[in-house]
Amino acid sequence: MPPTPKSRPVAQHLRRVERLRRSFRICAGIAADADTHEVGAAEFALMRRFGRPAGSGSKTQITLRIDTAVIDKFMATGPGWQTRINEVLRAIARSLCC
Repeated sequence: MPPTPKSRPVAQHLRRVERLRRSFRICAGIAADADTHEVGAAEFALMRRFGRPAGSGSKTQITLRIDTAVIDKFMATGPGWQTRINEVLRAIARSLCC
C-alpha cells in the first residue's frame, strides 16, 4: 500500500532517526578506538593542506594558444615547463621594453 500524505512525514522521520542512530554508532566506534584522538590547534596547524598551493599573487591566468611543437619541446624538458615558458617570455618582454 503506498504511503498516504499523513504517513509520509512519519516515514521521513523514521529515516532521519535511523541516520542519526547510524551516525551515533560511528561516533561511538571512533570514541572507543584507542588509536584516535582529538586534534589540537597546534597539531591541526601542522597538517598538510590539500589542493593547489596559494599563488604568489604576481601572475595573471590567461588563455593563450601556442603551437603544439613549441609546447612539446618545453614539455620534453620535464616538470617545470610552464615556469620555463614564463621565464622565456619575461626575458623577451625585458628586451622589448625600455
